[in-house]
Amino acid sequence: MTNEEMYINQYKAGLTIRQIAIQNNTSYEAVRKVLKNKVEWRKKYISDFTESQITEAIRMFDDGKTVKEIALWYEISPPAISRLLHANNRTPDCSAKRYDILRASPINFVQKQFIVGHLLGDGCLYRDGNNSLYKISIAQKKAHAQYFHWKRAMLDPFVNAWRENIDKRGNSVMLNATTICHPGLKFFADAFYTNDRVKIVPKNLDLYFTPLSLAVWIMDDGSLNHGINMRIASMGFSPECHLRLQGYLKSVFDIRSKIMAYRYKGKEYQQITLNKLNTQKLSDIIRPHVVQCMKYKIMSESSTTKCQAPERDDDRV
Repeated sequence: MTNEEMYINQYKAGLTIRQIAIQNNTSYEAVRKVLKNKVEWRKKYISDFTESQITEAIRMFDDGKTVKEIALWYEISPPAISRLLHANNRTPDCSAKRYDILRASPINFVQKQFIVGHLLGDGCLYRDGNNSLYKISIAQKKAHAQYFHWKRAMLDPFVNAWRENIDKRGNSVMLNATTICHPGLKFFADAFYTNDRVKIVPKNLDLYFTPLSLAVWIMDDGSLNHGINMRIASMGFSPECHLRLQGYLKSVFDIRSKIMAYRYKGKEYQQITLNKLNTQKLSDIIRPHVVQCMKYKIMSESSTTKCQAPERDDDRV
């Protein structure tokens, strides 16, 4: 019987690595090196983690999981998880007290306005399981890093950390962050999602549909056609939701819009469009809230905006 076979049999019989080393007059590391990849460890070590497991453990921490919860998930000691997090520029708190305090902290009115705009645009609410609390994801191209970090600041202190990854499909570098799970987000989940997880436009949006939320929506999904006509990439919403959005723009901001249908890859979609006059009006309303790197999405300030003639029904959009 070779040393390798003997070590394997002894380990499977219940001996620890140290006991095997003592019995065979060799070192702990020598036995461990032989057993590695030959047996399933009864005790796991960080050094045995794959790259994907390390990434996932860090993501769990960034999403609000405690060191104890992560350790329980991987069946490893909490101190080992703490060392892993420290090595990856995280500052773990082994107790849940900090997160309990944050979850008990209310989401303020400014943050609620931001969340509405973000959910109308690129934002997504999700949870890890049916019994979990909701959290918000933030993702932005690195080219718009200023906007990404502004979003993070808007949700402070509910965002732990952020990360950078390569989007191979879009051939770009993405910045990502996630809030902690928070009970206050259930209100928005119930308003913006059906039971089948389809995003909709709420019927009671008026309260939080402000210049700030409108600005976030436009920074996420707006674009200027020929520099004068706003196009809002609202194609993810249903025809009914488009009519609701059109109504909100008119009733809250006195902005008139049209719903334009178009086909893409054999499918029909809709998007909201504004003519020059209403694009100027929208730009002036949201300008104070637009991040510098995103100002290319709105028209420059015009001193003649209020002097323009009233819009006709046949004005070009």
